[in-house]
Amino acid sequence: MKTFQVVRFELVRNLKKPSFWLAAFMVPIILVAYVMIVAFTSYNAGEDLTSGSDTTALRLGLCDEAEYVRQYSFINANEEEQKVEKIATRDDGLNAIENDQLDVFYYVAENFAEQPTVEIHVKNGEAGLFDNYSAPITALLTAEAQSRVEPINYVIIAGSINFETTNYDQDDNHVVDMNETVSRMIAPIAAIVLFYIILVLLGNRLTVAMTEEKENRISELLLTSIKPINLIIGKTISLMILGIIQIAVILIPAFVVYRIADNYNLLPDLEITLDAASVTISLALLLCSYFMFTAFSMLVGTISSTARDANSYASVLMILTILPIIFLNAFSAETPTTLGYVLTYFPPSAPIALMLRNIFGNLATWEMIVGIAEVFIVAILVLRLAAYIFCRNAISFTAKINFKKLLGAPRKEWKN
Repeated sequence: MKTFQVVRFELVRNLKKPSFWLAAFMVPIILVAYVMIVAFTSYNAGEDLTSGSDTTALRLGLCDEAEYVRQYSFINANEEEQKVEKIATRDDGLNAIENDQLDVFYYVAENFAEQPTVEIHVKNGEAGLFDNYSAPITALLTAEAQSRVEPINYVIIAGSINFETTNYDQDDNHVVDMNETVSRMIAPIAAIVLFYIILVLLGNRLTVAMTEEKENRISELLLTSIKPINLIIGKTISLMILGIIQIAVILIPAFVVYRIADNYNLLPDLEITLDAASVTISLALLLCSYFMFTAFSMLVGTISSTARDANSYASVLMILTILPIIFLNAFSAETPTTLGYVLTYFPPSAPIALMLRNIFGNLATWEMIVGIAEVFIVAILVLRLAAYIFCRNAISFTAKINFKKLLGAPRKEWKN
């Protein structure tokens, strides 16, 4: 009962803080703002390029001394055929520009085959940065080039070849369904992404959770009315719930964006079918990993006298946790290296190591079960250790930690 009182108190206290909701909504707001800025910038650039390519109102001329172009017309941005005036010499074209008889003059030199360069002379008072006056001559030259080669040769040159790839399993040579492979990887990838978000958003809050009471000198009062283990478990549960709330705030907008992208056919054309077993295992691993990381963070808070000390220890915990990402090559092979196996069963790095091996498909089912069990058991043991240390160090307000005192026998009234 005391544990649930702690949970209720911590939840109410944190949910009333504007800073909690600011941190919760900050990530989705930044992501949405970033997407909107990128989309708006791309749209404006596209509009400028499109408007710059609209040559309907321009008078165009071409002097082709190489006699490469035979058809002096092209389809403009309005999907209309536009004529290009044939100019005899380069000087005639320049004179036409100077006398306002042409807006754009193109000159193709006689040695165009050896040196493919086209001169563009423009007389347009409203020429802008994105004005694309090369579009007409490009259209003329491209049409002429297409007419000179066989259709299959043009397809090859343009890189428009369609490829059909069949993948075979290395063990029994059966055909590997890529949709099935992608579907299998969705849940593990989502798990490691969410866990990384937890580390980034909640890492600091978790480590300083226990130092707040000591800095505010509340721990002395707490230990007179509640057992250390109940306090530790209560704060752990409340912090995990708060983290899940923050993750939900991020996932809901992401799901909305996914649905919008799916409705507008902006996603790759893959038939994704989520496997219930894969989702369940990935979710169990994520929750147990979050539990263990929270337990280690609580331990850091109990051995720290101030938030500054907690942040220092937290950096070490963070490095140990993300070690598998640093040694990514140890997990990407069909069979993990010795280092990969070590990191898989080393408690701080076990969550990400298990997730990576699950993504790369080299984690057996029994290893996943053993790994999840290990993570859960270690989390419980660490919480017990945190409770023991907290009752020994709860009223210590000095920056220097007396580990000898911490390892001594606990006071009788604080046992259990």
